[in-house]
Amino acid sequence: MGGASKATYEKVRKGSDFDAVVHHIEKFCELKRKKARTKVRMVCVASRQELLMELPDLIRLASRLGVDQVRIKQRIIQWENVSDSGKYLSRSLRLDSNPNYRKVLGEAQRLSKNLRMPPRIVTAGIHSPSHPCLQPWNSMYISTEGKVIPCCTMGIPETWCLGDLTQEKLAEIWNNRAYRELRKQIRSNEIPEPCKACYLSADC
Repeated sequence: MGGASKATYEKVRKGSDFDAVVHHIEKFCELKRKKARTKVRMVCVASRQELLMELPDLIRLASRLGVDQVRIKQRIIQWENVSDSGKYLSRSLRLDSNPNYRKVLGEAQRLSKNLRMPPRIVTAGIHSPSHPCLQPWNSMYISTEGKVIPCCTMGIPETWCLGDLTQEKLAEIWNNRAYRELRKQIRSNEIPEPCKACYLSADC
C-alpha cells in the first residue's frame, strides 16, 4: 500500500486509482467477516519520506476498513530498467535508517492500541543468520503475469523468476531445483546477492 492519501498513492503508483484500491480492500474485509478464518493483511512499503509520514493515517485507514495486520517493509530493493537490453540496476532502500522512522513508527503503534479495531503492526525486512528469512519456506510472490518470485522485495520477475504458473503447476515450482537451491543457500548463510539488502551487512 503506497500511501494513505489519494494524492500520495497515485503519485507513487503511476496510473493507479486510490479509491478503487480502498474499495476492493473493503470488499475483501467484508468477505473476511463472513469467513472467520480468513485474514486480511496490508503491506506498507514506505520507501519515500511522504509515505513514511503517512503511516499513522494508514493505520487509521486499515482500522476503518477492518484490516487485521499492517506489515511494514523496512528494507526493499528498487529496480530500474536502464536500457532496452533488459538490464536492471538495483538500489537498496532502508527505511530503518531514516531519522524519522522510530518516531513515526512509535506514533503509529500507540495509535493502533487506542483504535476500536486496531490492526496488528508487524515490521519486516531485516534478517540475520540467527533470524533468517523464512519466505522461501512459507510464502511466494506471484506477478500479474503468473511469474513466481521469491518475495515482494524482489518486485519484478525480470530480475529473479523461479517459475511460471502459465507453464507449470504451483507444487512443481515450489519444489523445483531453483527453490531447493535458494533454501539451501539461506540455511548455510550463503545469502544470494539480491537478498543481502534485507540482511544486516555484517552477517553476509
